[in-house]
Amino acid sequence: MRLAEHSVGRLHGEGTPLQLSLDDSAGDPDLQSVYQGRLKSALIDPLAVYLGGPDARVHASLVAAVLLGVGRVRRVEGATALRAHDREQLKERVLALLELCLKDFDEPEPEGS
Repeated sequence: MRLAEHSVGRLHGEGTPLQLSLDDSAGDPDLQSVYQGRLKSALIDPLAVYLGGPDARVHASLVAAVLLGVGRVRRVEGATALRAHDREQLKERVLALLELCLKDFDEPEPEGS
């Protein structure tokens, strides 16, 4: 729920000064290693440790993909429709996406099945 709230808040331009300045400079190729390091150290690695299990990093990466996607839509398109939508309902939709990212994966089927 906190990640969904955070995502919707960021959609509305809320965040710390560091988060906002990173958003503003997201297209700068000289800062790509900073972004990669921040993504791993602030989101993927801690979430994978928290989740545990063999697919923890996959789950954490899926969560990051949803969160980054919401932010990217805001930066590229302005997310006008999303920001105009009911905030609570939007938070519930983002939460549903995040819950799907955290569901257990089925065992892969053997090749040739």
